[in-house]
Amino acid sequence: MAKWVSRLSTELSTSNYYILHGGFLSNHLSQAVIALKKLGAPDTKIEEVVRCQVAKLEVKGGPTARSQEAGAGNVDQDFSKLLGQRKHFYALTSYYANLLKTTHNGCLDSLVVTEFPKLYPGMVGSALHGLIHTGYGMSEGAPQLVCEGLAYLHHSNAPLVTSTTGAKGLDKFGKGDLELAEVLEKVRADVGLRNDMLEEIKKDWIVEKGLSQFQNLCLALVTKKGDTLLSYANLTKAPDTTGLGLVTWLLRCSVQLYCMAEVKNDFFLLHGVTGTWALSVIVQKLQDSDQVGQICQVHLCILIAVYIARGSPSLTTPISTSDPLSESAILDTVLSLPPETDEHVYKMIQVCMAMMQENRQDMELQELCLIACRLVINNKLII
Repeated sequence: MAKWVSRLSTELSTSNYYILHGGFLSNHLSQAVIALKKLGAPDTKIEEVVRCQVAKLEVKGGPTARSQEAGAGNVDQDFSKLLGQRKHFYALTSYYANLLKTTHNGCLDSLVVTEFPKLYPGMVGSALHGLIHTGYGMSEGAPQLVCEGLAYLHHSNAPLVTSTTGAKGLDKFGKGDLELAEVLEKVRADVGLRNDMLEEIKKDWIVEKGLSQFQNLCLALVTKKGDTLLSYANLTKAPDTTGLGLVTWLLRCSVQLYCMAEVKNDFFLLHGVTGTWALSVIVQKLQDSDQVGQICQVHLCILIAVYIARGSPSLTTPISTSDPLSESAILDTVLSLPPETDEHVYKMIQVCMAMMQENRQDMELQELCLIACRLVINNKLII
């Protein structure tokens, strides 16, 4: 992995290929490489995938970078003013790299423990990609990738806006009476919420941002309906209501939602899985259990927003086959896919494999992950 992390931090980094392309599409190159390497892909396979990935990207001075004033230039040194402004990505990357070097003496964990809590309320921005980029970088202890990820979180931040903040609402989280699927059925029946979202995205403050339909829908929900999202999140019951137990539960829930959705292999529900896995990597570094709980509460609000933005698909119990693919068969299949295969397939398989390896005694989770792997391999991604 060290060779690839080195390349992702130099000639394949966002210093050469901008974090976005086509206006609002994210650069997944580092995530694809790390996922494939974790799956045991040979270097020849990864090289082929890299060539296909690079062909989709824009260079540092490309049209998307220019439209977002990505170059450092003359930037106000109060970087808080750039939060969510979708500008000056390279100045933000340098800002976090400088913090790592000077304030944190090169300690990546210290940087993330200090800076991520300032950014997590807006992690839905750019369809969770800042979160995912940061988590994949943290999984390999890669400073360049983590600084890029934090910069992207900063650049695209879209905060969950609520009137109930911090510990005041936290004491209810995970202590409700309903399973997440039951809560989502209530959400699905909330026609007023859906209609409000659809009306909000017609307004100038959203339209002028030039984002995708999905990002517009999520932005409307987290900005204008935060209290509603929070009230739904607090209806759920979790087996563990503290610290890392919550994020483990959320990761399982995200896979269940992906598998249960009527629309098979939904692109953004898949994002919910990889985003939650990335979050699980990051929060392992945090020592404050209450803080982890607050982060998980916001993340569940975001997962609910994603579900609504995808049309609140009906949910059914996933059906296992009498002859499911084995882990080895899944690996053989995914590593033999053509190099132009969407990189999200590799990431989903990588996350499921990691979950299975870490929870060998949980047979229900093993089966759930195998179902998810089969879905992502056998069904076209629905965007």
